[in-house]
Amino acid sequence: MDDERHLEVTAVPASALVAAPESGRATAAGSGRTAPAARPEPDQPEERDDRDEREQLDELDSGPETGWSTRFGRINGLKVALALTVAVALALAGALYLTQRQSDDERDITAAIERYTAAWNAHDVAAVRDAMDPGTGTFAASDNLTHEPMLVAPWGPELDRTLTALFGADVTLETRGRVMITGGATPRASVVQRFSYTVYGLRVVEDGVSLYTLTPAQRGRGLKVEQHVWWRPRVPASPSMLWILDAPTRNGG
Repeated sequence: MDDERHLEVTAVPASALVAAPESGRATAAGSGRTAPAARPEPDQPEERDDRDEREQLDELDSGPETGWSTRFGRINGLKVALALTVAVALALAGALYLTQRQSDDERDITAAIERYTAAWNAHDVAAVRDAMDPGTGTFAASDNLTHEPMLVAPWGPELDRTLTALFGADVTLETRGRVMITGGATPRASVVQRFSYTVYGLRVVEDGVSLYTLTPAQRGRGLKVEQHVWWRPRVPASPSMLWILDAPTRNGG
């Protein structure tokens, strides 16, 4: 008995791999696409890598970006800022020391002149002598600094006589400006002052400059007035201190 067998054939799509021309890669037959050809290997050396290495070396040699180029290389900005800070701090410290020292000198000189002026206004001969250097204290008055003073009262009886006569004329001494230090090793100062006094019934006001020479106190601390020169920068057309000192003679004559 013959068996009738039926062979069923099912179509299965298949693709054959076909080598692409001039390449070692296979392509699918019938796929309609061709695989891209491989890029040829470069024959030239890799210059990019060498350039990158040189740039890195240059960056290492150049230092941080905050540096400045000089003929001796590059200077680090942080070090420069630190050096400037130290320099400024030293300068400020020196200026503070100098200012403090000048303030101390000015304070001592001003205090000595204030004591001397207060003694004049108190009409106290002993207090004026105490504010002056014993043995060398001198009072003088002048209309011209380039000539000899018109009045000189050195330490001793002459100073006492002059002070007594001036105090009898109700003299006052007023400071009208700031004490200006003008000396170096020897303390000297100038200050605008005003003398007022009465002579022959007239109230006289003289504006001028007092020139002081001071010296350290022989006992204790502080300064003493060694010389007081009263300078009135004009030729007197009105009564002057000489009228006070000569008053007994004039009145008697």
